[in-house]
Amino acid sequence: MPYITYKCRVCDKNVTEISSFKLAGKTIRKLSCNHSQLEDRIEETTLNPESIISVDKKKLYNFQIDGVKFAERANLNVLFQDEMGLGKTIQILAALKLHAAESLPAAIITKGQIAPQWSIEIARWLGPTTTRIIVEKTKDKHFIPRGLQFYIFSYDILRRFVPKKQVESYYGSLSNVEDYDNIREWFTKLGIKSIVFDECQYIKNSESQRGKVARELATNLKYKLAASGTPIKNNSAEFFPILNILAPHLFRTRAGFENEHCARIWTGYNYRIGGLKSPERFHSLTKDFIIRRERSEVELDFPEKNRQFRYYDLGDEVQEAYDKLESEFVEDYQRDGQSNFERATSTLAWLNRMRHLTGLAKVDNVVDLVDEHIESTDRKIAVFTHHVDVADMIQNKMDISLRNINEMLGTHYSPCYRMYGGTGQDIFETGRRFQEDSAARVLIGPTLAAGEGLNLQEIGDYILVEREWNPPNEEQVEGRFIRIGSTHKMVNGTYILAIGTVDEKFTKLVELKRSIIEQTHGKDYNWEESSLLKELAEQIVKARIKKNGRR
Repeated sequence: MPYITYKCRVCDKNVTEISSFKLAGKTIRKLSCNHSQLEDRIEETTLNPESIISVDKKKLYNFQIDGVKFAERANLNVLFQDEMGLGKTIQILAALKLHAAESLPAAIITKGQIAPQWSIEIARWLGPTTTRIIVEKTKDKHFIPRGLQFYIFSYDILRRFVPKKQVESYYGSLSNVEDYDNIREWFTKLGIKSIVFDECQYIKNSESQRGKVARELATNLKYKLAASGTPIKNNSAEFFPILNILAPHLFRTRAGFENEHCARIWTGYNYRIGGLKSPERFHSLTKDFIIRRERSEVELDFPEKNRQFRYYDLGDEVQEAYDKLESEFVEDYQRDGQSNFERATSTLAWLNRMRHLTGLAKVDNVVDLVDEHIESTDRKIAVFTHHVDVADMIQNKMDISLRNINEMLGTHYSPCYRMYGGTGQDIFETGRRFQEDSAARVLIGPTLAAGEGLNLQEIGDYILVEREWNPPNEEQVEGRFIRIGSTHKMVNGTYILAIGTVDEKFTKLVELKRSIIEQTHGKDYNWEESSLLKELAEQIVKARIKKNGRR
């Protein structure tokens, strides 16, 4: 698939833009062939971003409203490069919601493990009746209903589409791969009007299979939105594929982009591509369709604590084990002859086993999220777990990942700091040394022990891998970051949740109660762990009985 080109409708030449201006709902471009060309812009809507309210009664922050309006001015051809945690997904969905008639159905291309997160956010911000589907396999194309509003695909699916000639030459059959024509037909039949490339750095290699298919899908679509929290740091040429998709009138060929915008660095053996040759000139050229805000710029829009939730599937193998464990719990919970104390004790043991299993299953997702944080910010981050073996797995994988990032970026980060083991004073000293070590980026600690006597005021981001049954234990952890001398006005906490498990059910239960409590009691409230767990257990039992089709 060649690069996307921009044609003059007068002379039919492939051209680039010399200059442009907006007038009366049109964009007028002066082209390199000396002709001028008019382009329609997205129709104005009577709705506005301020009117968008989520199912859980949340509104867009001021900077997110600005982002949605920016996307509208960019004619829904936009790249959100906001720092991680600032709600790029929400801004994209809000822009599509405001212009649903023109932009939907939409195809969302994302990492496979993030697909459920998109589905949840769609229901949250556009309403639970919004029709959507996650397409997990190419063979699913035969069973996908038409007329839905959102179709969510993984980048891995894109890799399975290759040109027909290549299929015949290298694969011999279509048993494991699909022809380009199939995906074109697929999107045409579904009536796709716009496409979203989430984490668009995944198509940074323009010659990779997923990069070629991405161009194939975007070529004839009017609205193209992208998101990436990773700024250009080293190899600026990796930015070209998404630039070509969003603005082919400015970025037509990779060679031209490298010559005009990419600096070259002598390694002692050869030249390699480095950062941008002139960031100021590049920003001037792209200021109408690329927007990036860092958290330091928008902190005043945030409350003191910003909890956000990331949802992931367990995967088939772990899901099977979890379902078996949950069924055994339900059977035990319904067993006759137990005293209230015996049932409560047994329930806690079962819930702990389910939480432990989900914690182990989330390790890879946590490491991916920390990688994204490290590559997109210069800030430190803390990771909290309940179980020691979950922390062990995260530390082992994270240390390997840090070494790989060091080699890739030419940086130096120290291995993970670990707060497990030893006395309270040992944990305190570990936290202090981590904050003083300029090369340290990742701190791993126990949620319960970290909630007392520890000062982490120089850190503004944390991940909570496993929820605690008593919410004040989690709130105490949040309080470790908001101390006298804090260098951050906002603490950004990400809770990792496994879909359809004790994780998700407990979170919905707690956040609903927390919302009611803050409206009626203020922030001071005495949570009763035993009643929370009883209500959680009963929800699990009811859901399992309903799933099994029994009364």
